[in-house]
Amino acid sequence: MLVAPWCGVCHQVAPDIVALRRRLDRAGVSSRVVVGLAELGPIKEFAAEFGSDALLDPDGVMRARGVPLFLVTDRAGNVLKRVGGFPRGLDADGLAAYFGLL
Repeated sequence: MLVAPWCGVCHQVAPDIVALRRRLDRAGVSSRVVVGLAELGPIKEFAAEFGSDALLDPDGVMRARGVPLFLVTDRAGNVLKRVGGFPRGLDADGLAAYFGLL
């Protein structure tokens, strides 16, 4: 998941992203949140909401036309699925199903 500190939707769905990550972790599916598209200070501050393993991208290596952006990759890092936006009103199991993760 790629999010940005200036993105209102990203802030609104941050608790849902955290819940989804916990659900995936319980199922043995690894996940990461990448926080970028801004200056390092705001990136670090927003990244703290996602845990110590959030990845910081102040240089814009992750290119996106919009955020939030959800990417499903295989173990080699090949992108299998790319979904822009974030569905509302789903619990962690519903989100995992929506993104095809479980």
